[in-house]
Amino acid sequence: MLLLLSASLAGHAVETPKHVFIKASCNGTIPAAMLAAFREEIRASNGYQLAASLTDDGGLGTVLTVYMTCTEITGEGNSGIAAIATIYGQGRCLFGSCHVSSNESTLRSVLCGSNNATECGRMLFRDFDNYSSGPNSPPFLPK
Repeated sequence: MLLLLSASLAGHAVETPKHVFIKASCNGTIPAAMLAAFREEIRASNGYQLAASLTDDGGLGTVLTVYMTCTEITGEGNSGIAAIATIYGQGRCLFGSCHVSSNESTLRSVLCGSNNATECGRMLFRDFDNYSSGPNSPPFLPK
């Protein structure tokens, strides 16, 4: 009976959220809306938590990283478009020295219009979630 109860409790254990550090170089209204939606998706998820820095690992030793660069183009007769590039990886700080390892196969680029910037942020979150929790995700190195 005790063994059955232990197995049942282990199956319902709450997983600690993975900490995510975002480093973005994004200016303009479209990238700002996309980035806000991306961050909101992380906040709303059960599996992730925003990290303020690479040292904000929540005691796990490793932080998932998202590096993002955006360029917005606007002009006469153009409602605006933004090019967004992302790459995912992991970071770890030991004894005051931090190291980030990016996974080149995750390099992505998307074009977002002014009318779908929020949806672009959500789409990028789904892609990030597939990377970090999918069957081919990199091992999350615990402390």
